[in-house]
Amino acid sequence: MQEHFETIQRIASTTTLPRAMNFLSTRINEELNLSVLTERLKQGKDVLTLPEKLELWDKLKEEASLIDQDDEQIFLARADFLASHGLPALVFNMQAAASEVLKSKQLKDVFDHLILHETIVQVLDTFMSMGRPHHWMEYLLPEDAKLPSLTASQSGDNLIISDVPKFDQLMTETHTVLSSNEFTNVVDVSLKTLVNAIVRDIFVDQSGAGSHSSGMALVKLVPRVAQMSQLLLDEPSSNQFVQTIKNIQDVELFFTILYANALTV
Repeated sequence: MQEHFETIQRIASTTTLPRAMNFLSTRINEELNLSVLTERLKQGKDVLTLPEKLELWDKLKEEASLIDQDDEQIFLARADFLASHGLPALVFNMQAAASEVLKSKQLKDVFDHLILHETIVQVLDTFMSMGRPHHWMEYLLPEDAKLPSLTASQSGDNLIISDVPKFDQLMTETHTVLSSNEFTNVVDVSLKTLVNAIVRDIFVDQSGAGSHSSGMALVKLVPRVAQMSQLLLDEPSSNQFVQTIKNIQDVELFFTILYANALTV
């Protein structure tokens, strides 16, 4: 059975994902290919009338500018919402979850890697179960990011958003992605992988020798956990944990499908 799944994994790594990425690249080139318009503009330099040139130029600007600069700046500013506004609530609720799980623990209790792993997972599960479903989105998006009502098309089967302002459309799409089961699964897989990596590194001393079997008292373990938490905040390009998450196949596949679907809208 293990050999079977390893074979499936190799096929996905060497065939499925590269093919999906190649298709994604092709679709990007198709959707963002402005060469037809620019070439016509060059060829028509001495042929087209001034009104025709202006019309073609306006069309080119419209195709090239999918979102205006103001909307883009406002949307990108939302990336700072967690750091600027959502973090205090996130820290408070995470502390509450940790307090709930650790209330029966003593500083003299000995933790090995299995106990620490289970404890961290319990804290995360407690945190994720607090409040309403997808409550953690409140740390990422402002409460006033109201979703625009979508207008039904003439067929009645589809919804169109052509009349929705670009910024509202972007916020709607962001909310849809973050509240999707697929994204929740990616978060879950990423957190589990992160916990595994953190616990492994905590129980490996500077010489590289593991101390999984011996364990250590919680009073000695807390400083190590605190030290490890600082490594989580390293610059992304050199952050080993970020790189680990980026290499998770579920994460790669999620973004591949996300970008591919975005190009078909």
